[in-house]
Amino acid sequence: MFADKNGRKPGIVISILSVIVFNTLFGLSTTYWMAIVTRGLLGLLCGILGPIKAYASEVCRKEHQALGISLVTSSRAIALVIGPAIGGFLAQQDHVLHAFGFR
Repeated sequence: MFADKNGRKPGIVISILSVIVFNTLFGLSTTYWMAIVTRGLLGLLCGILGPIKAYASEVCRKEHQALGISLVTSSRAIALVIGPAIGGFLAQQDHVLHAFGFR
């Protein structure tokens, strides 16, 4: 509804900024309730998938619309796997130091 009323670009920008801010706050949360509140706000303000799919269907030609929408969905699924894997790798500092030749 926000993207329909105010345009897709402001909706996408607000969603991206909310992901950056609230994921960072979630990672830095010090209490259980701070973690719950930041995840809740992240869920409320992250409405990026709808406008991105609509934008992909408008940008692509008629014969490539299915490919454009599937790329949006596939890239989101890949990011949900790769992002935590990178975070887990970086959380283990001994492995990171060894991988870059510091140990």
